[in-house]
Amino acid sequence: MSRFKFIFSIFSFVCACIYMIYWNSNKIEVLYSLCFFNLAYSLIPLIKHKDSPYLGPIFFILSYVVYSLLIGRYLYPDLASSINSVIDYEFDFLGLFILFLFIFGFTFFINEHNEKNIIILPQTRSSKNIAISFLCISMALILQFIFMEPVQGNRGNYSPIYEYSVVFCIPALYYSLRHKYFKFFIILVLIFMIFRDFSLGHRALGVQLTMLIYALYFYKFYTFKRLLICFFIALLIFNYVASFRSDFIFNLDSVFSSISYLLTEQLLASNTAYFAWVASLTFLSVQTLVPFSEIMVNFVNFLISMIIPGTFGESLYTISKEYYQHVNGGILPIYMFYYLNFAAIPFITFILAFYFNLIKTNHKNTFKILLFIYIFVTSPRWLIYAPTGLFRGAAIFSLIVIAIFMFKYLLSLMYLKKIKNV
Repeated sequence: MSRFKFIFSIFSFVCACIYMIYWNSNKIEVLYSLCFFNLAYSLIPLIKHKDSPYLGPIFFILSYVVYSLLIGRYLYPDLASSINSVIDYEFDFLGLFILFLFIFGFTFFINEHNEKNIIILPQTRSSKNIAISFLCISMALILQFIFMEPVQGNRGNYSPIYEYSVVFCIPALYYSLRHKYFKFFIILVLIFMIFRDFSLGHRALGVQLTMLIYALYFYKFYTFKRLLICFFIALLIFNYVASFRSDFIFNLDSVFSSISYLLTEQLLASNTAYFAWVASLTFLSVQTLVPFSEIMVNFVNFLISMIIPGTFGESLYTISKEYYQHVNGGILPIYMFYYLNFAAIPFITFILAFYFNLIKTNHKNTFKILLFIYIFVTSPRWLIYAPTGLFRGAAIFSLIVIAIFMFKYLLSLMYLKKIKNV
């Protein structure tokens, strides 16, 4: 155990004792104090890993989510009064305690990274890589244009398959990295896909593709100061994307208006994060309303749906909508808490530790690199919306990567056969 983890464990024990003192309190003063406490607690691993090109952004996102909860749910609930009125404060303490345990487990089980010494490139430079990259980006474009129907003035109508185009974009960019001009062609295609996604009022895929370009190309230019600057720019862009869902006007006044709203009204908080938090609280409430047998049936259906998509059961936020009206989403540890209770914390933190330790274990292994990049790129999705990316998404992505390896092997056999015939 490192010195940092030892000290962090002792501090965490003291923090847990504070939670025990105020156990199950629903007083708003206690709740926003504990949420502020969680925010300060989440800053510890962020400060520790702030120079890491991958762990730095991940812990920054986690801290930002906690900050958004503090602003939108506790300090200024009027920012989203209609959402906050969905459920009272009966389950907030439990939710905050689960989030505290998750931050501890996530921090404790992840190894320290030194990614600046890692060169994420294909091991060889060959025409096979170009063929694979071109095939993958073509598949991604097909998914984007077939499964997203543009709708002016609102979000495009899209199939869930639409967001899976990212599983082809990752190998497309990765296998182009050793080819200077083709690499920039792939990046330009990805930028086009990002703008198209944003222009249709959608954000999830655009965010993932932006993180992909960073993760495979710009990570070597990472500094924490640049992260903060890029983050603020991203918030402005998200405000513009949201405006596409109503009446969008682009001029200098709209720019200053957006900045003013972001700073003075929204206080830099993410409404997506505290919407997901309110939805998560409904999960805790529903857990007390339904019998244990029904929870187990839901869990079995959840496991089956991770293996065979679109088969059994419903998403947890769909189930909770039978009791509460919210706008979907779900904080990862609370989402899994519904099924596994407190066993969800070690379960989910072990899974995340496995994924995030891949690149340190063997950074020359292409499969591990690509799987790590997939988990990193989809992190906002599985953290505050649904955990499917950690299970079904990772499984689908792994199968695609294996298929790419097989395709590359067949190309090699064909090339050898052609040489022998000559």
